[in-house]
Amino acid sequence: MKQPKLFFFLSAIFESWYRSKCPLDIEKEFAALSETDKQYVLDRVNYCIKLDSPFDCEMETTIGTFKRGKGSAYYYDLKRHLANFNKQLGFNYLFGDITHVPDKPSFIKSRPVGDDNQNSVMLKLDSHRHFRFYDDPYSFEEKKDLAVWRGNSPQPHRRAFVEKFCQHPMCDVGTVEAEHEGKVIHKPFMTIQDQMKYKFIVSLEGYDVATNLKWLMATNSVAVMPEPKFETWFMEGCLIPDYHYIRIRSDYSDLEEKLNYYLEFPEKAKEIVANANAYVARFRDLKMERLVFLMVLQKYFKLARKLQVN
Repeated sequence: MKQPKLFFFLSAIFESWYRSKCPLDIEKEFAALSETDKQYVLDRVNYCIKLDSPFDCEMETTIGTFKRGKGSAYYYDLKRHLANFNKQLGFNYLFGDITHVPDKPSFIKSRPVGDDNQNSVMLKLDSHRHFRFYDDPYSFEEKKDLAVWRGNSPQPHRRAFVEKFCQHPMCDVGTVEAEHEGKVIHKPFMTIQDQMKYKFIVSLEGYDVATNLKWLMATNSVAVMPEPKFETWFMEGCLIPDYHYIRIRSDYSDLEEKLNYYLEFPEKAKEIVANANAYVARFRDLKMERLVFLMVLQKYFKLARKLQVN
């Protein structure tokens, strides 16, 4: 469940203070893992930070001079982990919905999926919003034979989806923006718990990734979406189409076909649910999450040659 935001901030402040006094022994934590878990951690670390060679660049800040600005949730997610390292170490960062690859190796929340994104060092930022999971009280069989989607639709691709399926008999789709009240594309807000009543939940990227994908893949519903263009700590680029989610075309032209197929073969849909649940399970291990985060930072600082600040 999602913890109160005040608790998130207070716990981050306390952890930042405590770890500055008693930093974790990263090597000891890693050594205590099984060989399987060690490989899992290394694979994730090397995916989040693809850099393998030392780099030279000027740094925007150091751990000791890092100050809170816009994006408090980003700041505290990063600060609580930075506290384990030397205050003189420098780094670059970009907060917000980042859809480009920065010129210098930088800590970011999101990046384009692909092979040419080495300067985008993914961290678990804005976790209070993006990494929340809920218990699903409904079995797949109990759910409605429909696809659901709710959200804002300022982006052209989301608007196109809503306009195409807001009146479709196999969908419960609509935008919740107040400016569209009275229009056919407008539907009332729907809670996550109410969305769980549907067998298919559509996941659409916004300015970067789709916020609902993480909690959705932890439910007994099936994620339905085009192949992702952006990724975060959740490593959306590693998701396998029609194994972790039902892939549809970027123009949504095969949505009805895919829904009919999985309604006819519900066991295949349930296999996708099981695969998605297994994928999410590792991200719910908070101790492992912390270690991966710290090892991404450690690799960055080991490869960074310069500590100077602009």
